[in-house]
Parts: sequence; structure tokens; C-alpha cells
Amino acid sequence: MAELLLAAAFAAGYAGFALLGLSLPRHWREVTGQLAIPARSCTAFRRTGAAGLGACFVLALWRDGAAFGCVLGVLLLCASAMAVALTLTWRPQWLAAIARRGC
Repeated sequence: MAELLLAAAFAAGYAGFALLGLSLPRHWREVTGQLAIPARSCTAFRRTGAAGLGACFVLALWRDGAAFGCVLGVLLLCASAMAVALTLTWRPQWLAAIARRGC
């Protein structure tokens, strides 16, 4: 169960940072090829991305309690941010499925 919560927390952090990244015009253009992101999608991506980051932190707290959960939450957020940054750098098309769902 603990491993599942850890994987879910990382997935929530990854999805949150991916959505926040896709809300920026430059990354939207790299992933979709469209020049401008629709305003409705941009707002939805930002809100859902922030919720994903919050869910990552809450899952880490739930898994390990307040003492180590805070440290784990920050580390998971850092790791998921790095994973999204590397994805956007080398394989931005991998995030196209997330972008299509938001339109």
C-alpha cells in the first residue's frame, strides 16, 4: 500500500507540473503545434495543475505522517518537476495526450 501511495503521489506531481507547463504558450506550441492555447484551457490547466501539486503533497503526508511526509512531499515535487522538465526538453510529444484532453 505504501508503494502505491508513493507512485500515486509522484503521478499527481508529474501531472500537475505537466499541466502547468502546458499552460505556457511556448510549451503548448512545442507539444501541439498550435500557436495559441485557448484561454479556457489555460485556466483549467493552471487550476488542475495546482490541484495535482496539492494532491502530491497530501498523499505524501498521508503515507508517512507530518514529520517525514513534508520532506517526502518536497522531494517528490522536485523529482516530478525534473521529470517534466526532461520530458519537455527531449520528448515534448509525449505530453500531447494531456494537451488533447484539455482542448
